[in-house]
Amino acid sequence: MVIQFFMNIARFPKTMILVALLLTALFTYKAYDVLLDDNNNLIVDSTVEPFMSRGSGTYEFFKKIRNIFGSEEILVVAFKPNNLDRFNLKFFLLLDEFTKSLQAEVPGVKNVLSLTNTPRIDGLCGGKSFFHIEGVGSTCESVLDDYFNQLECARNKEKYQALLRTDKDEDLEGDLDEEPDDLEGDLEGDDSPDDDTAAIPATSDGPVCTADMFEKTESDIYQEIDQKTAAIFKEMQAHTMIQRDLISPDFKTAAIIVEFKLGTIPNQPEIQEKVKEIIKKYESPDLRIGYSGQSRQEYLASKTITEDITRILPWSIVLMMITLFFSFKSIRGVLIPLLTVVTGILWTFGFFAITGFKMNLVTMVLPPLLMCVGSAYIIHFMNQYFQDAVDNPGAKPKEVARLATQHITVPLTVTALTTLAGFAALAVSPIPAIKEMGLFACFGIAAIILLTLTYVPAILSLVPVPKAKKAKDKKNLVDRLLTQAANFVGQFSRRFIIFWVLLGVIAVIGLLQVKVDSETKNFPYDHPVER
Repeated sequence: MVIQFFMNIARFPKTMILVALLLTALFTYKAYDVLLDDNNNLIVDSTVEPFMSRGSGTYEFFKKIRNIFGSEEILVVAFKPNNLDRFNLKFFLLLDEFTKSLQAEVPGVKNVLSLTNTPRIDGLCGGKSFFHIEGVGSTCESVLDDYFNQLECARNKEKYQALLRTDKDEDLEGDLDEEPDDLEGDLEGDDSPDDDTAAIPATSDGPVCTADMFEKTESDIYQEIDQKTAAIFKEMQAHTMIQRDLISPDFKTAAIIVEFKLGTIPNQPEIQEKVKEIIKKYESPDLRIGYSGQSRQEYLASKTITEDITRILPWSIVLMMITLFFSFKSIRGVLIPLLTVVTGILWTFGFFAITGFKMNLVTMVLPPLLMCVGSAYIIHFMNQYFQDAVDNPGAKPKEVARLATQHITVPLTVTALTTLAGFAALAVSPIPAIKEMGLFACFGIAAIILLTLTYVPAILSLVPVPKAKKAKDKKNLVDRLLTQAANFVGQFSRRFIIFWVLLGVIAVIGLLQVKVDSETKNFPYDHPVER
């Protein structure tokens, strides 16, 4: 029945080729559209979620706790100035600017915490940052904002002095227009400060300038505010609550903690590359900036594995072509199997995209896996085809293709079912990454087998039958080596049996010693991911 099914399909080779090409175009388009980002990089879910069991309640508990307390995804950026005895005003200004840049420019950021904006829990300005100190009217004002305010007044002294005089003249005219009694009362009860200390906004949205600010130079302003930041830094050193979180124990490295919104995937390239871009903009010979966190480790691990697969797949294709060439010594014997396996891989990735799944660190190995496993079936078919071509000289291409299909369908189907059963067993795993690996491996292998029994016969029925080569008495090197190996095994069969039994016993003993390591340290100590 199975043979008859594929024999009937073989009657319509052109239709079969057209259908295969259309399906390949569809699957390729879906894979390109869904599985690649805007930069044509493969989208890989490198988080721990695909490795969390769905059957034990662990994942549900994880999501519940995350919804209560927020995302566990953070990045820690370290600011380490070189040859600096203490954090001065210049350093704090740069740290504050960098903190605001991360908050404004990195996608998906919920909050950025650093020394310049972390709230204090004590003092007169509790709830505000350490850089807020009590000013006039018991209001808490930022020292850093005060620096920029005074700097603006000093740099544009003439402009703001003119505005200040204009405001005073307008106020005086208004006072003269009042009733004499009201004016007398105002003069008697006037408690306004003198001109030297009056703080009048130069503009509605500009700095608040006082007369004494116009007498200061930029250097004077810097020294004044720097002294205040020195006192603030000394106060920070006494607060153990922020040590090891926002400042190192030796008080020479500051940290910035970047917290992401719930639902954001921080290991995505657009987020990681943006952080890297901002760091590069602020880094200098006098300032070392580094960043770390689980999301960066996941991003680098994903990038490393993707690059490895990108290198492995071409080498797999090259080795497959070499093997096919030495096996069949024919162009069709190389190109047709290669085309079939690549088409099966494209179908698998397209099906992956259609079903809405994302690639993870386990399913990333599907291409070389399918290349390895799937090529065995097409090699069996091609070997049968060349054998039938030799045994039936003068037969037409379509007839040779039908004979090959008839002879190989049953053994190929049986061996395929055993392979599919092995991968299908992975589908019962409660771990999504393993389950997806089993399911899509089954689909890929089934696709390659289907193409082998339909698409390949259709192509072979439209190309000339290979010419039968005369048998050579002299065997090639591979034949001689395999023959000698067979004779050697037959001569010492008893010793080989004992050897394999002993090796099996050692393997069982070793199996009992296997330990499962749940650590994420899958890379060498000096690898960039670990560093």
